Amino acid sequence: MVRRDAHALNWEQAKAVLEALASPARGMALSMILLSCNVAELLGLQWKRVNLSDEWTTVDGEALPRWSLAIRRQWYRGGYGSLKAKSRDRNLQIPAPLRAVLLAMRKRKDWTGPDDPVFASRKGTPLDEHNYATRHLKPAGRALKMPWLSWHVFRRTHATLTKILGLSDTDRMKLVGHGSISMTDRYTAGDLERQQEVLESMAAKLVERRTERVN
Repeated sequence: MVRRDAHALNWEQAKAVLEALASPARGMALSMILLSCNVAELLGLQWKRVNLSDEWTTVDGEALPRWSLAIRRQWYRGGYGSLKAKSRDRNLQIPAPLRAVLLAMRKRKDWTGPDDPVFASRKGTPLDEHNYATRHLKPAGRALKMPWLSWHVFRRTHATLTKILGLSDTDRMKLVGHGSISMTDRYTAGDLERQQEVLESMAAKLVERRTERVN
Protein backbone atom coordinates (compact mmCIF):
# COMPACT_ATOMS: atom_id res chain seq x y z
CA MET A 1 0.00 0.00 0.00
CA VAL A 2 1.29 3.46 -0.91
CA ARG A 3 0.61 6.05 1.81
CA ARG A 4 -0.14 9.56 0.58
CA ASP A 5 1.80 12.47 2.04
CA ALA A 6 -0.08 14.24 4.85
CA HIS A 7 -0.39 17.88 3.81
CA ALA A 8 -1.10 20.94 5.93
CA LEU A 9 -1.22 24.56 4.81
CA ASN A 10 1.18 27.20 6.06
CA TRP A 11 -0.06 30.73 6.79
CA GLU A 12 0.36 32.07 3.25
CA GLN A 13 -1.14 28.97 1.62
CA ALA A 14 -4.15 29.07 3.94
CA LYS A 15 -4.76 32.75 3.20
CA ALA A 16 -4.47 32.11 -0.55
CA VAL A 17 -6.98 29.25 -0.42
CA LEU A 18 -9.49 31.31 1.57
CA GLU A 19 -9.20 34.18 -0.90
CA ALA A 20 -9.68 31.81 -3.84
CA LEU A 21 -12.89 30.23 -2.52
CA ALA A 22 -16.36 31.75 -2.76
CA SER A 23 -19.16 31.36 -0.21
CA PRO A 24 -20.23 28.88 1.10
CA ALA A 25 -17.09 26.85 0.32
CA ARG A 26 -14.99 29.59 1.90
CA GLY A 27 -17.07 29.45 5.07
CA MET A 28 -16.60 25.70 5.24
CA ALA A 29 -12.84 25.97 4.83
CA LEU A 30 -12.56 28.77 7.39
CA SER A 31 -14.66 26.82 9.90
CA MET A 32 -12.54 23.72 9.50
CA ILE A 33 -9.25 25.59 9.84
CA LEU A 34 -10.33 27.59 12.89
CA LEU A 35 -12.50 25.02 14.68
CA SER A 36 -10.86 21.71 13.69
CA CYS A 37 -14.14 20.13 12.52
CA ASN A 38 -13.99 17.42 9.94
CA VAL A 39 -16.36 17.75 7.00
CA ALA A 40 -18.93 15.27 8.35
CA GLU A 41 -19.12 17.16 11.66
CA LEU A 42 -19.43 20.50 9.91
CA LEU A 43 -22.21 19.33 7.60
CA GLY A 44 -24.00 17.79 10.59
CA LEU A 45 -24.05 21.15 12.39
CA GLN A 46 -27.58 22.55 12.88
CA TRP A 47 -28.48 26.14 13.71
CA LYS A 48 -29.86 25.22 17.13
CA ARG A 49 -26.33 24.29 18.19
CA VAL A 50 -24.83 27.63 17.13
CA ASN A 51 -24.95 30.44 19.69
CA LEU A 52 -24.36 33.76 17.94
CA SER A 53 -25.07 35.97 20.94
CA ASP A 54 -23.50 37.45 24.06
CA GLU A 55 -25.69 35.30 26.32
CA TRP A 56 -25.49 31.65 27.30
CA THR A 57 -28.26 29.49 25.87
CA THR A 58 -29.60 25.97 26.33
CA VAL A 59 -30.07 23.35 23.62
CA ASP A 60 -31.34 19.83 24.23
CA GLY A 61 -30.80 20.32 27.96
CA GLU A 62 -27.17 21.42 27.55
CA ALA A 63 -25.73 24.86 28.28
CA LEU A 64 -24.03 26.47 25.29
CA PRO A 65 -21.58 29.32 26.02
CA ARG A 66 -21.80 32.70 24.29
CA TRP A 67 -20.38 32.81 20.76
CA SER A 68 -19.82 29.08 20.51
CA LEU A 69 -21.14 26.03 18.73
CA ALA A 70 -21.69 22.44 19.82
CA ILE A 71 -20.44 19.51 17.77
CA ARG A 72 -22.84 16.64 18.53
CA ARG A 73 -23.77 14.97 15.24
CA GLN A 74 -22.32 14.26 11.83
CA TRP A 75 -23.76 13.97 8.32
CA TYR A 76 -22.48 10.78 6.71
CA ARG A 77 -23.72 8.89 3.65
CA GLY A 78 -26.88 10.95 3.39
CA GLY A 79 -28.01 10.87 7.01
CA TYR A 80 -27.41 12.29 10.47
CA GLY A 81 -25.57 10.06 12.91
CA SER A 82 -23.64 10.08 16.15
CA LEU A 83 -19.99 11.07 16.29
CA LYS A 84 -17.19 8.52 16.06
CA ALA A 85 -16.20 8.80 19.71
CA LYS A 86 -17.35 10.52 22.90
CA SER A 87 -14.27 12.77 22.76
CA ARG A 88 -15.68 14.27 19.55
CA ASP A 89 -18.55 15.83 21.55
CA ARG A 90 -17.20 19.32 22.14
CA ASN A 91 -18.11 23.00 22.40
CA LEU A 92 -15.97 25.31 20.27
CA GLN A 93 -15.53 29.06 20.61
CA ILE A 94 -16.26 31.02 17.42
CA PRO A 95 -13.51 33.55 16.51
CA ALA A 96 -14.67 37.00 15.39
CA PRO A 97 -14.10 36.60 11.61
CA LEU A 98 -16.10 33.38 11.59
CA ARG A 99 -18.88 35.04 13.60
CA ALA A 100 -19.31 37.49 10.72
CA VAL A 101 -19.56 34.64 8.23
CA LEU A 102 -22.17 32.77 10.26
CA LEU A 103 -24.21 35.89 11.01
CA ALA A 104 -24.36 36.66 7.28
CA MET A 105 -25.45 33.10 6.54
CA ARG A 106 -28.16 33.37 9.19
CA LYS A 107 -29.72 36.21 7.19
CA ARG A 108 -30.39 34.05 4.13
CA LYS A 109 -34.02 33.54 3.09
CA ASP A 110 -34.33 29.81 3.65
CA TRP A 111 -33.10 27.03 5.93
CA THR A 112 -32.40 28.97 9.11
CA GLY A 113 -34.69 27.04 11.44
CA PRO A 114 -33.32 25.31 14.56
CA ASP A 115 -33.06 21.90 12.89
CA ASP A 116 -31.83 23.16 9.52
CA PRO A 117 -28.19 22.57 8.59
CA VAL A 118 -25.87 25.55 8.75
CA PHE A 119 -24.32 24.61 5.41
CA ALA A 120 -27.52 23.82 3.52
CA SER A 121 -28.23 22.95 -0.10
CA ARG A 122 -31.10 24.48 -2.02
CA LYS A 123 -33.21 21.49 -0.92
CA GLY A 124 -32.47 22.11 2.74
CA THR A 125 -30.21 19.11 3.20
CA PRO A 126 -26.51 19.47 4.11
CA LEU A 127 -24.27 20.31 1.17
CA ASP A 128 -22.71 17.45 -0.78
CA GLU A 129 -19.06 17.36 0.28
CA HIS A 130 -17.92 15.50 -2.82
CA ASN A 131 -19.80 17.82 -5.20
CA TYR A 132 -18.39 20.90 -3.50
CA ALA A 133 -14.88 19.50 -3.50
CA THR A 134 -15.13 18.79 -7.24
CA ARG A 135 -16.68 22.15 -8.15
CA HIS A 136 -14.81 24.48 -5.81
CA LEU A 137 -12.02 22.97 -3.74
CA LYS A 138 -10.13 21.00 -6.38
CA PRO A 139 -10.15 23.81 -8.99
CA ALA A 140 -8.81 26.23 -6.39
CA GLY A 141 -6.12 23.74 -5.43
CA ARG A 142 -5.02 23.27 -9.03
CA ALA A 143 -4.94 27.02 -9.63
CA LEU A 144 -2.77 27.49 -6.53
CA LYS A 145 -0.52 24.52 -7.43
CA MET A 146 -1.89 22.49 -4.53
CA PRO A 147 -3.48 19.51 -6.34
CA TRP A 148 -3.58 17.65 -3.01
CA LEU A 149 -5.99 20.16 -1.46
CA SER A 150 -8.89 18.41 0.31
CA TRP A 151 -11.30 18.98 3.18
CA HIS A 152 -9.09 16.92 5.46
CA VAL A 153 -6.12 19.21 4.78
CA PHE A 154 -7.94 21.99 6.66
CA ARG A 155 -8.20 19.85 9.79
CA ARG A 156 -4.47 19.09 9.67
CA THR A 157 -3.87 22.79 9.13
CA HIS A 158 -5.70 23.62 12.35
CA ALA A 159 -3.57 21.17 14.34
CA THR A 160 -0.39 22.51 12.77
CA LEU A 161 -1.09 26.25 13.16
CA THR A 162 -2.33 26.00 16.74
CA LYS A 163 0.88 24.17 17.63
CA ILE A 164 2.93 26.91 15.98
CA LEU A 165 1.03 29.50 18.05
CA GLY A 166 1.88 27.66 21.25
CA LEU A 167 -1.47 26.20 22.26
CA SER A 168 -0.96 23.45 24.83
CA ASP A 169 -1.19 19.81 23.81
CA THR A 170 -4.18 19.35 26.12
CA ASP A 171 -6.11 22.23 24.54
CA ARG A 172 -5.22 21.11 21.04
CA MET A 173 -6.45 17.61 21.84
CA LYS A 174 -9.77 18.99 23.15
CA LEU A 175 -10.32 21.21 20.12
CA VAL A 176 -9.59 18.47 17.59
CA GLY A 177 -11.60 15.91 19.57
CA HIS A 178 -8.93 13.24 19.93
CA GLY A 179 -8.64 10.79 22.79
CA SER A 180 -4.85 11.07 22.92
CA ILE A 181 -2.22 13.66 22.06
CA SER A 182 -0.37 11.15 19.87
CA MET A 183 -3.34 11.21 17.51
CA THR A 184 -3.43 15.03 17.49
CA ASP A 185 0.28 15.22 16.65
CA ARG A 186 -0.32 12.86 13.76
CA TYR A 187 -2.26 15.72 12.15
CA THR A 188 0.53 18.29 12.49
CA ALA A 189 3.57 18.70 9.45
CA GLY A 190 -9.24 23.33 28.63
CA ASP A 191 -9.55 26.48 29.17
CA LEU A 192 -12.08 28.37 26.96
CA GLU A 193 -10.42 31.77 27.36
CA ARG A 194 -6.96 30.40 26.61
CA GLN A 195 -8.23 28.52 23.58
CA GLN A 196 -10.18 31.56 22.40
CA GLU A 197 -7.10 33.79 22.58
CA VAL A 198 -5.14 31.47 20.30
CA LEU A 199 -8.04 31.00 17.89
CA GLU A 200 -8.56 34.76 17.61
CA SER A 201 -4.84 35.19 16.93
CA MET A 202 -4.98 32.53 14.22
CA ALA A 203 -8.09 34.09 12.68
CA ALA A 204 -6.47 37.53 12.58
CA LYS A 205 -3.50 36.11 10.69
CA LEU A 206 -5.75 34.39 8.15
CA VAL A 207 -8.60 36.76 7.49
CA GLU A 208 -8.80 40.42 6.66
CA ARG A 209 -11.98 42.07 7.86
CA ARG A 210 -14.49 42.27 5.05
CA THR A 211 -18.24 42.01 4.52
CA GLU A 212 -19.53 38.52 3.75
CA ARG A 213 -21.96 38.14 0.87
CA VAL A 214 -24.72 35.56 1.13
CA ASN A 215 -25.60 33.73 -2.08
